[in-house]
Amino acid sequence: MIPDLPYFLSLFLSEADEINLPYKGRYFHAGGRYVCVGNPGLKETVISEFNLVRAFRIYYEKEAPAISGLCLEVDTTTSGGEGKAEAYIKRIEFLE
Repeated sequence: MIPDLPYFLSLFLSEADEINLPYKGRYFHAGGRYVCVGNPGLKETVISEFNLVRAFRIYYEKEAPAISGLCLEVDTTTSGGEGKAEAYIKRIEFLE
């Protein structure tokens, strides 16, 4: 469908999905993994720490390339309440 798509790891929060399990989506099975990093309650503050290099090595069985992009997205199509959601991102840090 899309040739030469780069590898990606998509981190998300969920009410019930298993934490740190690499899910494959409907498309991009070779290069895409979706990973739940927490199951917070409503209005709960969440701090997530995720080792991108280690996860990439485990999920793809190859050395991690340099990070070439960052995307923030909110998908509320299945959340009920007419798809309304609120989120506040205080800080994103890349630690070595």
